[in-house]
Amino acid sequence: MPDTAPDVAPLPEVADKAESALPSPSPSQSEPAEIALQPAKRKLETQQQQLTQLQQQPEAQKVKERQPQAAQEKKAREAERKQQLAEQQKMLRAQQQAQELAKQQRQARLSALQGIAGHSPSTDGLTNTGQDAGSGGRGSPGYVDKVRRHVKSNMAFNADSTDGNPQAVVAVQCAPDGSILNAQIVHASGNPAWDDAVLRAVQKSDPMPRDSNGKAPANFTFTYRLND
Repeated sequence: MPDTAPDVAPLPEVADKAESALPSPSPSQSEPAEIALQPAKRKLETQQQQLTQLQQQPEAQKVKERQPQAAQEKKAREAERKQQLAEQQKMLRAQQQAQELAKQQRQARLSALQGIAGHSPSTDGLTNTGQDAGSGGRGSPGYVDKVRRHVKSNMAFNADSTDGNPQAVVAVQCAPDGSILNAQIVHASGNPAWDDAVLRAVQKSDPMPRDSNGKAPANFTFTYRLND
């Protein structure tokens, strides 16, 4: 039977030479690997875009939310400006009305003083002619009694401290609504305490009652006695 020769492993040097002799992969062989990676790269790019969009969304939402808020603030500012303008106009009208009223009162006071200068006062109520000098018209016969009752409700005087029945004559100028423009003692009673008490009572009686025509006489005089 013939002898069989055992397998002999190649020497290492021979193996290295054999591997170095193998051809290296060409560029055409690496293209399939790159093609295989393209879907993964596209997926990664898509994910990055989505992440960027997610990061931008909160800022865009904030901008969107700020827009109506800014509009509301602008509207509020405009409303506030309008209100301030309306208040200024209201104050201006009030000042004009006050100035006009003061002017009317000055004219009424001047007319009343002119009336007193042109008519000597009597002790029976109005002027000697019975005609007042202003827009109040002619005083009715019972007007002075109405004035006395009105003044008496505001009188504060201790009658026990005074003897006799002192009397003081008071001249009064009024606006048509009864507002007292001026009041003064034109004939003293001889008792200063009584005169002061009468004048204080007249001043506290502002406004004076209106006459039957709905207006107070512009000026009138009346006598007030302790025992009235």
